[in-house]
Amino acid sequence: MSPQSIGVLWAFGAMLGWGFGDFLLQRASRKFGIWRPTFFICVVGSIVLAPFIGQGFAMLAVPRNVFLLLGATIAMTIASLFYVEALKEGKLAVMEPIASAELPIAAILAVALWGESLTFAAWALIALIFVGTALAATSHHAQLHYHKRLFEKGMLFATTAALCNAIVSLLIGASAQKAGALFTVWFVWTLQGLIMLAIIFWRGEGKMLRRDLVAAPRTLFAVGALATCGWIAFALASTRISIAIATAIGESYIIIAIILGLFVSHERLKPHQKIAAAFVALGIIALAWITG
Repeated sequence: MSPQSIGVLWAFGAMLGWGFGDFLLQRASRKFGIWRPTFFICVVGSIVLAPFIGQGFAMLAVPRNVFLLLGATIAMTIASLFYVEALKEGKLAVMEPIASAELPIAAILAVALWGESLTFAAWALIALIFVGTALAATSHHAQLHYHKRLFEKGMLFATTAALCNAIVSLLIGASAQKAGALFTVWFVWTLQGLIMLAIIFWRGEGKMLRRDLVAAPRTLFAVGALATCGWIAFALASTRISIAIATAIGESYIIIAIILGLFVSHERLKPHQKIAAAFVALGIIALAWITG
C-alpha cells in the first residue's frame, strides 16, 4: 500500500474520531458546559500519549518547531473561545455552516503558506465537500439565505472561529511533518489543558471537576479518547498526504454526526440535507481515489 493510500486511511480515521467524538462532546457539553469536557479531553490525550512521545523534546531545539507547536495551541484555544461565544450568541443551525468555512480557508493557507499544490480536480472536490457540508449542517431552508444573515448575532464569533480552526489544521499538520504526529498532539493537548484549567478556575468551576468525573467517567474518557484519536489520525495523515486533502476528508465528520443524529437521536433530515450528505460522501470518495 502506497504512503498516499495510508494517508487517506488516516484521514478517514480522523473523520470517524471527530464525528463520534463531537457527538459525545455535544451531550457532555449540555450536561457540564464546554470548558470542563474540553479540559478532560486534553487530560486524557496528554496521559495516553505521554509514554509514546519518545525523543520528541529534541524537536524543541529547532525554533521553527516551537513556533508551529505554540501557534497550534494558541489558535486552538482561541478557536474554542470564539466558537463557544458564537454558540452562546447565535443559533447552532446558523453558526455550524459558517464554522465549516474552515475547510476552504485551510486549503488556501496550506497552498499559500506551506507550499502545497493541488490539482484542479482536487480543488473542485474540496469545494464540493465544503458546499455539501455547509448545506448538510443547515437544518431549515430559510437559513440558506446567507445574504440575509450577514449581521446576525454570533456571525463575527463563528467567522473568527472558522479562521482559527483553519490555522489549527495547518499548524498541526505542519508540526506533525516537522516534530512528529504523536509529539505534536501531546504537546498541544498538554499546553491547552493547562490553559483550560486556568480558565476553569478563573470561572470559579474548579470544584466541579471532581464532581463531573464521578458523575460520568466513561463519557468523559470516551470523548477524550475519540478526540485524541481523531487528531492523531489527522496528524499522521498530514505526514503522508497534503494538509489540504487531509483536512477535506477529516472535516467531513459532520456526516458522521448527521448519521448518529438520525439513528441514535432519531432526528429528521430535510431533503436538502440528504442530498448534501450524498454529495459530500461522493466528494470524499472521489478525493480519496485521486489521492491514494
